[in-house]
Amino acid sequence: MDTGGGLIADYAQANQYLEEVFIPDFNRRFAVKPAQKESAFTKLPGLELDLLLSSHYRRIVRNDNTVTFNNLILQLPTTRQRPHFVRCPVIVHQFTNGTLGVGYQGRLLARYDSLGAPLPAQPNKVRPARAQRWAGQYWPAGDAAAPLPERFQNQHFSARTPFSNQSADGKILELPSNPIPEVL
Repeated sequence: MDTGGGLIADYAQANQYLEEVFIPDFNRRFAVKPAQKESAFTKLPGLELDLLLSSHYRRIVRNDNTVTFNNLILQLPTTRQRPHFVRCPVIVHQFTNGTLGVGYQGRLLARYDSLGAPLPAQPNKVRPARAQRWAGQYWPAGDAAAPLPERFQNQHFSARTPFSNQSADGKILELPSNPIPEVL
């Protein structure tokens, strides 16, 4: 690269050129003073970045209200909404600082240290209803099978009688001659 006065041959010369020539020239030509001194960045209500940026692992709560994760047994606390979470699908969050958390329907139930010991509860955060709905629908990819939609659950326990124009597997055999029923 030609700097106008010579060639840059190694990283040290490139860094020196950036710091002494390029960046000051760039800032002189393009920098604009801010209209306001305050930061333009604001927190987005209802979005918890630590939950979003954690690693997610799906688990099903065992009959003793515990979840296993990396040979740790995490005991879930009772909440005002539910006395237990037996057989509920939960998400184990592994945070960037090494701690763990267990969430259910977008709400963090408990936090644990890296050895599985419970950490003190944090104060409740107020979340908008829209964020709660979104978090309840969100089920990230993980190492457990995704839950089936409700229409497929327990399908093998009940035999469904097909309609007159359907085969046993539910395929339509023929279209009815009058698709709109008459009201008497």
